[in-house]
Formats: sequence, structure tokens, C-alpha cells
Amino acid sequence: MNLWRPFDFELDQTYYSASVGMRSSTVEFAQPDGMLKLKTLLKDADVFFANKRPGYLSNFHLTAEDLALVRPGIIHVDMSLYGPTGQWSGRTGYDQNAGGVTGVLTREGTSRILH
Repeated sequence: MNLWRPFDFELDQTYYSASVGMRSSTVEFAQPDGMLKLKTLLKDADVFFANKRPGYLSNFHLTAEDLALVRPGIIHVDMSLYGPTGQWSGRTGYDQNAGGVTGVLTREGTSRILH
């Protein structure tokens, strides 16, 4: 299940291609009733995958250690484009960004700068 906070958004084209077969819901886990809903969902989950910037989930006590208390044995994947350390670690990014910053996208087009 893909969980969103209210006012989070993703471009429709990206969402439709990256979330095929995935259910979605909106949960405001910064509020007590929202966190209760999230923890109820987690009790039946096998994997928790997050793609937020490093440190974001710790603000809400959703680290691997925190979730293991709710659901022992849960697999906690916390992935970010630029990694947990370094000068770009606080930036968000997705696969489209990765293709741009690594230069992979030039393989799909031209590497020449057109004037």
C-alpha cells in the first residue's frame, strides 16, 4: 500500500507508471489518530519501504527500530537517491532525477548541447 500524507502529491504520469498494482491511501501520521491507523496497518505488513529524505522518518518515530517494536520481523527499507550522508543527502529525488544526475539520460538522446 502506498501511503500519502495530506497535501503530498506526485505527477500523475509518474504515479501511473511507478505505482501499477499498488493500493493507495492518505494518512496524516503526524496526528495521533493517523499514527494509530498507520500502526494498525503495520501489524499485518511484511515490508515497510520509504523513499523520504534521510532522517525524515525519525521525526515521526518510524525508524527500523521503532517499527520492529510494532511488527517484529518487519523488513524496513529506507532508500534515498543521494544516500544518508554527504552534501546532497538532504535532497529528495526519484528515478528520473537519478538518470539526470548520473548522466544515464544522455544515453537516450544526445550529449551535445544544441544552441
